[in-house]
Amino acid sequence: MNDQQLLREHIQVWIQLVNETIFNQGPRNDPRLSMGNGRKYIKIWDKNGIFAFVRAIDGAILKPKNTNSPMLNHSRGSIYDSDVTKAVTRYGVRYMDDPLLGIGTK
Repeated sequence: MNDQQLLREHIQVWIQLVNETIFNQGPRNDPRLSMGNGRKYIKIWDKNGIFAFVRAIDGAILKPKNTNSPMLNHSRGSIYDSDVTKAVTRYGVRYMDDPLLGIGTK
């Protein structure tokens, strides 16, 4: 198994945790989030559009700038974090000034 396949497996696990934790969806429900393709940034889709990007090199969670590219100023978390609610809410990736991230400006 190569690094890209391993990352995609980790993303699938993260998506499942987000679906269960944030959207209160069990394994039998139609999942709210799904994974798209990408070499540098993997798109995470919501039923309404783009939800997040995951940087392929390290699993960093990035806020979408638009449908095709992420905001590159700061990662909001990682798919490897134990608390999936730290980086995302049911509405998408947290803003940098969110107190839960602890990275905003004062």
